Amino acid sequence: MVNNTTICHSDIRHYERRINSVNIKLLAAAPLIAMLAACTAFTSQPPELAGRTLVWNDSPESTIIPSITFYTDKDISGHCGCNLLTGQVQMEGTKIDFSQIASTKRLCAPGVMKVETAFLERLGKTTDLVADGDKVNFLDKDGNVVMTMVDGE
Repeated sequence: MVNNTTICHSDIRHYERRINSVNIKLLAAAPLIAMLAACTAFTSQPPELAGRTLVWNDSPESTIIPSITFYTDKDISGHCGCNLLTGQVQMEGTKIDFSQIASTKRLCAPGVMKVETAFLERLGKTTDLVADGDKVNFLDKDGNVVMTMVDGE
């Protein structure tokens, strides 16, 4: 009986040391965890859009630059490259819905239509807008950046 009690006390002391070691490591990691949480909160800020015109920063053709003007938090218009777009968006936090926009249907040169098609496809994939300094990142449902826009004229 005495041996079992000694073994139990020995085991308890061993586990107490391990728990204390883990607690110390967790306390040391706390500032890092707080910094990462702050970064996540900063990068998921919704952009202020009302009154802004954004241009497609990474358009595949440097001479054709699609744009969107946000008149209010809902009303937008823009230029796709060849055609015009207009409509309303629904936005809540970083979430955005571009399903209520329409564009004209003119036919332009193949290079212009290629840019326009790419732009409209990216708008269709966009589910979130996130501010990144002076840029606005358009994100898909998986959080991937599909397009970056910056302030324009």
